[in-house]
Amino acid sequence: PDKDMQVTVQVKVQDELKNPVVYAVVRIIRKRNAGSGIPDMKPIEVLRTNKKGMAATRQKVPTGNYTFHVTGRGFTVYMGDRTVSEGDNRVFQVLVTLYSESTISGRVFDKNNQPLENARVVVYREIGKKEGNEFDRLMGLLDRPKLEMPVSEARSEKNGQYVVCNLQTG
Repeated sequence: PDKDMQVTVQVKVQDELKNPVVYAVVRIIRKRNAGSGIPDMKPIEVLRTNKKGMAATRQKVPTGNYTFHVTGRGFTVYMGDRTVSEGDNRVFQVLVTLYSESTISGRVFDKNNQPLENARVVVYREIGKKEGNEFDRLMGLLDRPKLEMPVSEARSEKNGQYVVCNLQTG
């Protein structure tokens, strides 16, 4: 991207059902340089979404690589990287989907600490006796047929990020 180009960044935050997330906090963090992949710790802007789930930077920001850190009450934290470019009429739009807290999210890395794409992440519900001594509880977990039934699963994206959805609380 053109380093001298300045744009307005518009962020729309929605839930998994595409409803707007009101009062979500959006932190826009500039990466030190494209090669390192390491974000600065201080956000260049901290925004709060309106009733429509929308927020926009107050000042124009330089094009380049950014991390978007988004939080909303009752939702898991979103952190994703974007390359901000010119966009239409010097407005760059970002769509973020937050998932209800009944999800598990994270990132998967290989042994060289590189993001792992298309990794299968499987979630199993805790199974076994809840009473008795520790040995009894551990033996209850060894019931293979029960352990072979995953609750949910997901695949990681290019940046290693995954979200496992539709989990029961507990």
